[in-house]
Amino acid sequence: MRTARQTKAVENLDEWYDSAVEQQQLMAVIGPRYTNMLNAIHGVVESTFPAMDEFRVDDAASRKLLNEAAERVVRIDQVTKEAIRDMLKVGQERGYSNWQLAYGVPDDKYRGIDGLFKETWRGRPDLVARTELQHAQVESSLDRYAATGLVDKVTMRDGTSDPLCAPRNGATVALADRPSLAHPACTLVVIPVLRENAPTLQWKPTMTEQEADAWSQGSAVPQASFHFTNEDAATKIKAGGFKTSDGAYGTGIYTTEDSQGRSIGRNANEAKLKVRINAKPDEIVKAQNMGDIADAADAAVGRESLKNNFEYDAGLALKSKGFKVIQLDRGDKEPWNIVLDHKALVVVS
Repeated sequence: MRTARQTKAVENLDEWYDSAVEQQQLMAVIGPRYTNMLNAIHGVVESTFPAMDEFRVDDAASRKLLNEAAERVVRIDQVTKEAIRDMLKVGQERGYSNWQLAYGVPDDKYRGIDGLFKETWRGRPDLVARTELQHAQVESSLDRYAATGLVDKVTMRDGTSDPLCAPRNGATVALADRPSLAHPACTLVVIPVLRENAPTLQWKPTMTEQEADAWSQGSAVPQASFHFTNEDAATKIKAGGFKTSDGAYGTGIYTTEDSQGRSIGRNANEAKLKVRINAKPDEIVKAQNMGDIADAADAAVGRESLKNNFEYDAGLALKSKGFKVIQLDRGDKEPWNIVLDHKALVVVS
């Protein structure tokens, strides 16, 4: 017969099994591994595209992967907790004592809580570790491939030894499909496939007309535009590339098709840089005013994230989601291009 004390063990499981503490301790182990994997994959991708000299892991990428790790930790903990709950329930239904619930009843093939950890889950730490590292590798690879702007598909390498993985081994899917592990200890690896019309030249701060034509082939902004600055800054930009800065419509690099600069309050006596932009249609936000830009940022990251993570800087928020250019239609005036990614812009010499 089940005693009131035994029944309470299941009903009050939360009183002696502290999920918050368990998850915190597990995150302390898993979180750094996810971050290290992101940095390791970043290094591999960077070495594959050696001209991407300023390609880096930003805070948004790190936060995204750590959030993924945290969600995985919660699921792992839930599996643990439910298994303990089920073991207790079976034991209590059989009328076992608290000692038997804890240490099992071998004659009844009941392992108890102790048996869960020593027998049932004997290989679980290794299984969890291998699965989480592989998951971190796949997620990091997908993130870094997207960050290059050159990859739109991946080929899956997943072995032929089991029925879940074999059918997709060697298949190529869209990067946006984000393939994931099919089962615990899955060995999935994703290999990048360059997008169609990917630039034949890697980015560099300054290009000739011919180089710029090849680099920006297929760009949704095919025409040249102009950036106005002072002579000292112009020299630095030609050597090292643009840097984003604050502007009237948020963080970015501002260019105009007005070669005289009048539409942005500049004059022809300032240093004028002819530039080319390389961006796909889905990397461009079209707007007519600041409200349109703010709405696009809100839709991309959410109001709370826009406030807490980007301090209402729409340009930074849109960049974090892969947008490269804001095209500002100014009615009867020359349009502006607000370039969010400095590697979407080159000086034409």
